[in-house]
Amino acid sequence: NCIVLEDSLHDQLAIEMVLEQFPEINATFVSKSDDFLREISEQKFNIFIVDIMINEIQTGIDLIQHIKAPEAWVIISSSMDSKDYYHQFKHLKF
Repeated sequence: NCIVLEDSLHDQLAIEMVLEQFPEINATFVSKSDDFLREISEQKFNIFIVDIMINEIQTGIDLIQHIKAPEAWVIISSSMDSKDYYHQFKHLKF
């Protein structure tokens, strides 16, 4: 199971197109932090794809702190210039 937190419909569609190449991955798409937190409390996910900058008070970086599955893959994403984000977030331990 995979959960995708992305607030842009355009970016959700792009991620969906990539995930369609992997039919064994069942993805749940959410666009709000409340929905993300509810879903991860109710279901077990192995893959988390999280937008860094969502249009809310909490960022994707804040929200990944709620992930309690040490074996899960966490992928942070952004449609913004990621060069700065890479250096800012590469030290994070998930």
